[in-house]
Amino acid sequence: DYSLELVNKKVVEAAKGWSEHFDPNSLIILRRANLNSSASKKASKIKVPILKILAKSDKVTNMTNGRSTIKYLKALNIDCALIELETPFGHYGPMVDIDEWSNELHSFIENNSLQDK
Repeated sequence: DYSLELVNKKVVEAAKGWSEHFDPNSLIILRRANLNSSASKKASKIKVPILKILAKSDKVTNMTNGRSTIKYLKALNIDCALIELETPFGHYGPMVDIDEWSNELHSFIENNSLQDK
């Protein structure tokens, strides 16, 4: 079990290394690019399987958009799956509660092994 304090502490510790070299202004540029672009037109060119893991409690990433993205990709015959993670840790959930979805990840990898293609 994790407390939210412990989760925050672990995330801060993990971020310390990259944050020393990170330019926060790059987030502004990425956000602007995101607002004015869409990958929908290029989605049909995707050649690799996609596994999307979202926490139902996430306030950063919209679960409804995650579901519609997977539905859209499947309509294009792209091999993809969505794991809807039950976790109290919101956006951090997939990082903290990896044990909750690691079996599904293993199955996804096994079912999409390049050796089988």
